Amino acid sequence: MIDSKKKEIVQRGTAFFPIQYYWNNTDAPLYNLPVHWHLDYEIIPFDVHASWVLSDIRQRLESKGKRAPLADSMIAATAIANNLILVTRNVKDFENIREVSSLMIEDWSVE
Repeated sequence: MIDSKKKEIVQRGTAFFPIQYYWNNTDAPLYNLPVHWHLDYEIIPFDVHASWVLSDIRQRLESKGKRAPLADSMIAATAIANNLILVTRNVKDFENIREVSSLMIEDWSVE
């Protein structure tokens, strides 16, 4: 049986990453997302190319004795595989990945 959180994720048709944060932080401004918020945006899949990029990132990090969370690594790999700029205000979590890859990051929360 699927617990209520996973059931809601399945109903929304979204990945765990964007929604999970809002369950953990109810003060987040987007906590009450409309059910179909994702229809306004293109959902970029984690495909085979991204998995190869992820493998390369993880290997390079390991060889330097550094780590990065799997979720952040998957997000970065998807951005790299699609030649996209990752927009985040959480630049710190992606620093190790940026050191070993071609990840492009922008922080729009800084003026």
